[in-house]
Amino acid sequence: MKILDAIKQKTPIVIDLGDHERLIAELIKHPQGWVFVDIWWTDPLNSTHPFHLVEAEITGDGPWRLGPYEITEINAGHHLYSDWKSWVAASRKVDSSRERAAMSASASLDFDITE
Repeated sequence: MKILDAIKQKTPIVIDLGDHERLIAELIKHPQGWVFVDIWWTDPLNSTHPFHLVEAEITGDGPWRLGPYEITEINAGHHLYSDWKSWVAASRKVDSSRERAAMSASASLDFDITE
């Protein structure tokens, strides 16, 4: 499966950053690579640094690679799965066109992967 299809289908995926994993809500192509967006990115109380630029290309058909990081689909047995289910339920209540506009505007900013 292509990773953007997984995002469109709301497939629960995580990126393994070595010392921790992050759930991915969205992926945005950036001139320097890809920006992945944390779940709860629209909630200022839950996310203070939700956009992360990885200066690399995505490879694979699942699991995927983004530079040195592996992105995998998770299932109900994964420790972050309940967080994913909560995010999906909450995100249905938010106007997605407004979110996408905010993400597109934010994609032009400088990002890092330090958090």
